[in-house]
Amino acid sequence: MTKTKTKAALTVLAVIGILAAAPALWGYLNGCPHFTRRLLLSILSRQSAPPTGVEFRRVASGHGQGPRNSDFETFEFRSTDCVQIWSSYSTFTSSSNAVQEMENWINRANTVISPKVEASNEGGQSIERAVILNKNKQYAVLRRVGNKLHSIESSSLAHLLEFEKRQHFELENP
Repeated sequence: MTKTKTKAALTVLAVIGILAAAPALWGYLNGCPHFTRRLLLSILSRQSAPPTGVEFRRVASGHGQGPRNSDFETFEFRSTDCVQIWSSYSTFTSSSNAVQEMENWINRANTVISPKVEASNEGGQSIERAVILNKNKQYAVLRRVGNKLHSIESSSLAHLLEFEKRQHFELENP
């Protein structure tokens, strides 16, 4: 009986070890070396802030016609802890269409985290910015420059703000 109990205990420990290592291995194989950290913080019910070494890699892009006959470009990024970010640009035929579309986003939001404010970007251009939580439980930063509307969306507000802080605004400028 002792030999059987020892074997059973070792089998249970082996299974626990494999289950514990599986997320780390999955994250590593999918290019997400910080995934295990984010998973553990989520289990412990702490807010998952992006680690200092987090990187954002573009994984997909698309182009087409957007709302109000705008020219629409979208990019999907994934952080090194496997949080997805979508960065989309709509170039409208007029500034008023961009203003209306931004207002639509804000009006459809579940929660307005930061109301629309006007500021200037590094190039001296006037921008409008708002942060919302939409009905799909996605956070969004909306940035309007003239006739362009830039939306950045993610399920993680911390990752979204970190992405914005790193100034991924290539298409905002004329």
